[in-house]
Amino acid sequence: MKIPVFVPPRRAGTPAPAILLALLFSLVASVLATPLAFGGSRAPRAAVPLTGVMAIAAGDSHTLALMKNGTVKAWGMNTNGQIGDGTNTERLSPVTVPGLTKVRAISAHGHHSMALLSDGTIRAWGWNAFGQLCDGTTTDRNRPTKPVNLAGVKMIATDEGHTIALMSDGSVKACGWNAYGQIGDGTTTDRHTPVTIPGLRDPRDIAVGHAHSELVQPDKTVVAWGNNYDGRLGDGTIIHRHRPVKVLGLTRVRFVASHKAHSLAVRNNGTVWSWGWNFYGQLGDGTTTDRHTPVLVPTLTNVRDVSVGLAHSLALQEGGKVRTWGWNFFGQLGDGTTTDHFLPVTVVGLSQVTAVEGGDNHSVALVRDGTVRTWGRNDNGQLGDGTTTDRYRPIKVLQSS
Repeated sequence: MKIPVFVPPRRAGTPAPAILLALLFSLVASVLATPLAFGGSRAPRAAVPLTGVMAIAAGDSHTLALMKNGTVKAWGMNTNGQIGDGTNTERLSPVTVPGLTKVRAISAHGHHSMALLSDGTIRAWGWNAFGQLCDGTTTDRNRPTKPVNLAGVKMIATDEGHTIALMSDGSVKACGWNAYGQIGDGTTTDRHTPVTIPGLRDPRDIAVGHAHSELVQPDKTVVAWGNNYDGRLGDGTIIHRHRPVKVLGLTRVRFVASHKAHSLAVRNNGTVWSWGWNFYGQLGDGTTTDRHTPVLVPTLTNVRDVSVGLAHSLALQEGGKVRTWGWNFFGQLGDGTTTDHFLPVTVVGLSQVTAVEGGDNHSVALVRDGTVRTWGRNDNGQLGDGTTTDRYRPIKVLQSS
């Protein structure tokens, strides 16, 4: 920043040395009054841990945090406006999403984001090529926009190209990409506004993967529909389904998680079951064999939360311990290495965790004290520590003080 320097006007008869002395005094005073960083620029504001977080969500290369005051912060890739701050500039540390208050839930995957407000309405922003923002267009939005015909929403789940909403009347609606029947309305027609999925009522949980969808039914069984490459629907086939079919062998399921091409389910007894693509060992059964029906993830008990990345998986156990498995090229397993693991390993240096989220190649954990830990790929600043350096162990998300 240029500092204005006061130069007193030279009056007739004023000797030149007096002017030089006044100029020197002004320069010294300005320098002393201005804090300087090394190199002569203004010192940056100190970075402190982000606090007051009550929920987290992870997109492919961006991250969201729901704050206790009902606002939302975001950071990372912003090519499609998925940060929601009105720009397309990536953010290496958290910024507040403007215009959002009274938010009670968030969801992010792919390159777009969603927020569920306390009045049951939705706000959505980011990539919208398939109408996944449910606003009747295919126009990207770099600020939150209100979808059409979505009032009375209880739960939302979204992935790269489509979105599913559980309504307060028990119905289920969906919008976006539908090439594989992932909308569940019996067609392969993209939907730019929400449509009701027939035959589904009062699900206990919903999840969305790449071109497929899942939900836990009232009887605690699981149904899935859409793309079935690699057996990601869990029905014992690789046939795409335009309407929901039952995932085989799963009962007493509490909740499900999905992302790209594999899925996890947690049963009432705290065990974890997985199915679908397994090239990197992301199913956690000790192999790299795709599974067309669910298999048990060994050594995992007392699990209370799970999440899925592109090719890695996360499980939160009672007591706050986090276990991970699968692809680890960017350190997304958080064990201090870049070695793939076909069975669960423990994330180092984490305790008192209350929630976990998997992005494409990064991972996020919410700690009981309201701070956030991240690790893995960081090329777009999705770890929120102010850098673009990959991290093989958890680090704190930072914000300017």
